[in-house]
Amino acid sequence: MKKIKKENGYVALFSTIIMGAIFILLFVGMFSLAVGGIKRTADKENMFQAASLANICAEEILSGIKNNIYYGSGYEFFPDENPENFCRVERILRYGDHLRIFTVEGQYGGYKKRIEVEVLIEEGVGIRWLEIVSWKESTDFLE
Repeated sequence: MKKIKKENGYVALFSTIIMGAIFILLFVGMFSLAVGGIKRTADKENMFQAASLANICAEEILSGIKNNIYYGSGYEFFPDENPENFCRVERILRYGDHLRIFTVEGQYGGYKKRIEVEVLIEEGVGIRWLEIVSWKESTDFLE
């Protein structure tokens, strides 16, 4: 009988070690999934912020062009104290008095969003309106 009790002790010890290893593997796996989900959520938020900043710049330029057809600006906007988060006008091209093509860029948390807008300027008696001919967007990762 003593021999059987010794074997039961080894079986119980190895069973406990195996169960512990399985629980550790499950915990590590769930932890890595949670961390990956948090990172993906943060990346989506940063892409959204970059797009919002690019839209702020595009709307600022559209407003400036509507008020002054000769508008040309080195507009920049920093939403926080981090100089790596900003939006800016990259270029404004003038084709006569009626066509403008401009490119703006928003950058936030390692993501860039560029928008190129083509605007046709129409004028009537005492009134000016803009027709957006094209609005092209692209998202880039910073290296």
